[in-house]
Amino acid sequence: MAAVHREVERAYPAAPDADLPALVDLVPDGGTPLTESVTTDVLTATYVDTADLRLTAAGLTLRDRSGGRDAGWHLKVPAAGRGARTEVRHPPGGPGHVVPEPLQALVRAVTTGEPLHPVAEVVTRRRAVRLVDATGRVLLELADDHVTARRLRPAEGGGSAASAPVTWREVEIELVDGDEDLLDVVEDGLRAAGLGPARSGTKVGRVLPAPDAPARATPDRRSSAGEVLAAYLAAQVHRLVEQDLAVRLDAPDAVHQMRVAARRLRTALRTFRPLLDREVTDPLRDELRLLGRVLGTARDAQVLRDRVADLDEAPVADLDARHRTAQEAVLRALGSTRYLTLVRGLTALAADPPLRDRPRTRRRATRVLPALVARRDRKVRRA
Repeated sequence: MAAVHREVERAYPAAPDADLPALVDLVPDGGTPLTESVTTDVLTATYVDTADLRLTAAGLTLRDRSGGRDAGWHLKVPAAGRGARTEVRHPPGGPGHVVPEPLQALVRAVTTGEPLHPVAEVVTRRRAVRLVDATGRVLLELADDHVTARRLRPAEGGGSAASAPVTWREVEIELVDGDEDLLDVVEDGLRAAGLGPARSGTKVGRVLPAPDAPARATPDRRSSAGEVLAAYLAAQVHRLVEQDLAVRLDAPDAVHQMRVAARRLRTALRTFRPLLDREVTDPLRDELRLLGRVLGTARDAQVLRDRVADLDEAPVADLDARHRTAQEAVLRALGSTRYLTLVRGLTALAADPPLRDRPRTRRRATRVLPALVARRDRKVRRA
């Protein structure tokens, strides 16, 4: 059973022989005695990704880790806030680093079903110091990490040989039950002790190559109609795939945002269909309409529940049940083969839009696209 946690941590490079101050000396106790709890562990993490590192490109990490308090599978997702991530944990699985199906489902829109293989191994020898208040509450953890990491297959995914190992030392501070201001206090103390500025990124990011970004220029007023349309379609596909994971994690407003992306894609494929190969785009538009209906039902149930929840004698239980039923329907739809086929089609659309080879796609967008939008506008006004 997967569990979702919000993780807030910061990491700092440290020299191999650097002396660290005691954690209790970095935090004023405010009249409440603070103590330290120390543990040592060896953590071995095997990171998995597609051969072309799609998870890495999306800012996601998926690992199978042994050792420590939270051994098992971890999926880390970027979240709002400095050093913040959403972490989805799953108990350890069987041998061979086979990704549990619930985690595979969470990232399927990103991987489009491509196999997940071990791509890197990170071994961390950790001395962890936990700051504990008088009630036994753990406020913060400082980890002194000596790291050895290596890539397990070349960037192109054509082999399984490991790269030469890379070693370094870093210090992590992670919030447990304390306030986020506590991180700033400890950070100031570490900087005063000579540690460098906080390092962004992940441990595995130091051995995996950065995936190539799509070679697509940002459109401007001089861009062609084809360039502007391709950029817009790619942006909306990215937004829909991004919200897929948020919907599965039941993030606030995720259903609404995914519905908006689906609707904008469908509208663009209809408005600009004179510029597109309809044999490719019409089936996608039909599937987007069906997806939009499922998302719309869930969104309507959510809005209705939220708007009447504070009213006297509101049928809250009935509305909650209606919302749960609609949300379950969304998750079934996202787990279907039909939806995976749609995502694959949209991913191909974003990578290589099926533009018709006619002069209009090569003319300036300002001379082509406004007329197509105006045509749709006239039809809406007549309706």
